[in-house]
Amino acid sequence: MVSRVEIRLDEEHRQRLDDIVEDRDGSVSEVLRGLIDDAWEALMVERRLQLVREIASFEMEVPDDPQDLFRELESRFESDSLP
Repeated sequence: MVSRVEIRLDEEHRQRLDDIVEDRDGSVSEVLRGLIDDAWEALMVERRLQLVREIASFEMEVPDDPQDLFRELESRFESDSLP
Protein backbone atom coordinates (compact mmCIF):
# COMPACT_ATOMS: atom_id res chain seq x y z
CA MET A 1 0.00 0.00 0.00
CA VAL A 2 1.22 3.47 -0.84
CA SER A 3 0.32 6.55 1.19
CA ARG A 4 0.59 10.20 0.32
CA VAL A 5 2.66 12.57 2.48
CA GLU A 6 2.65 16.34 2.22
CA ILE A 7 5.97 18.02 3.01
CA ARG A 8 6.35 21.77 3.32
CA LEU A 9 9.78 23.06 2.32
CA ASP A 10 11.23 26.54 2.33
CA GLU A 11 12.87 27.73 -0.89
CA GLU A 12 16.36 26.67 0.15
CA HIS A 13 15.34 23.10 0.99
CA ARG A 14 13.23 22.84 -2.15
CA GLN A 15 16.22 23.91 -4.24
CA ARG A 16 18.41 21.36 -2.48
CA LEU A 17 15.85 18.66 -3.18
CA ASP A 18 15.61 19.70 -6.82
CA ASP A 19 19.42 19.56 -7.11
CA ILE A 20 19.46 16.04 -5.67
CA VAL A 21 16.64 14.92 -7.97
CA GLU A 22 18.46 16.32 -10.99
CA ASP A 23 21.74 14.70 -9.95
CA ARG A 24 20.15 11.30 -9.38
CA ASP A 25 18.00 11.53 -12.50
CA GLY A 26 14.84 10.35 -10.77
CA SER A 27 11.53 11.60 -9.49
CA VAL A 28 11.04 13.47 -6.23
CA SER A 29 9.30 10.41 -4.79
CA GLU A 30 12.14 8.07 -5.78
CA VAL A 31 14.75 10.40 -4.33
CA LEU A 32 12.86 10.88 -1.07
CA ARG A 33 12.36 7.12 -0.68
CA GLY A 34 16.08 6.64 -1.24
CA LEU A 35 16.97 9.32 1.31
CA ILE A 36 14.60 7.73 3.83
CA ASP A 37 16.18 4.32 3.19
CA ASP A 38 19.67 5.79 3.63
CA ALA A 39 18.69 7.51 6.89
CA TRP A 40 17.04 4.33 8.17
CA GLU A 41 20.13 2.25 7.38
CA ALA A 42 22.33 4.80 9.17
CA LEU A 43 20.00 4.64 12.18
CA MET A 44 20.18 0.83 12.25
CA VAL A 45 23.99 0.92 12.06
CA GLU A 46 24.12 3.39 14.95
CA ARG A 47 21.76 1.22 17.03
CA ARG A 48 23.89 -1.85 16.36
CA LEU A 49 27.06 0.04 17.28
CA GLN A 50 25.44 1.20 20.51
CA LEU A 51 24.52 -2.39 21.37
CA VAL A 52 28.08 -3.50 20.64
CA ARG A 53 29.37 -0.74 22.93
CA GLU A 54 27.00 -1.87 25.68
CA ILE A 55 27.97 -5.52 25.29
CA ALA A 56 31.66 -4.62 25.22
CA SER A 57 31.26 -2.75 28.50
CA PHE A 58 30.01 -5.88 30.31
CA GLU A 59 32.52 -7.40 32.64
CA MET A 60 32.57 -11.14 32.08
CA GLU A 61 34.93 -13.90 32.90
CA VAL A 62 35.88 -15.86 29.82
CA PRO A 63 37.27 -19.36 30.35
CA ASP A 64 40.74 -20.03 28.96
CA ASP A 65 39.67 -23.30 27.38
CA PRO A 66 37.30 -22.81 24.40
CA GLN A 67 35.56 -26.09 25.27
CA ASP A 68 34.71 -24.72 28.72
CA LEU A 69 33.21 -21.65 27.09
CA PHE A 70 31.26 -23.84 24.66
CA ARG A 71 29.85 -25.95 27.51
CA GLU A 72 28.92 -22.86 29.53
CA LEU A 73 27.12 -21.26 26.60
CA GLU A 74 25.43 -24.52 25.70
CA SER A 75 24.11 -24.94 29.24
CA ARG A 76 22.77 -21.37 29.30
CA PHE A 77 21.24 -21.43 25.84
CA GLU A 78 20.00 -24.94 25.26
CA SER A 79 18.74 -25.55 21.75
CA ASP A 80 15.26 -26.34 23.13
CA SER A 81 14.92 -22.73 24.26
CA LEU A 82 15.74 -21.26 20.86
CA PRO A 83 12.86 -20.13 18.61
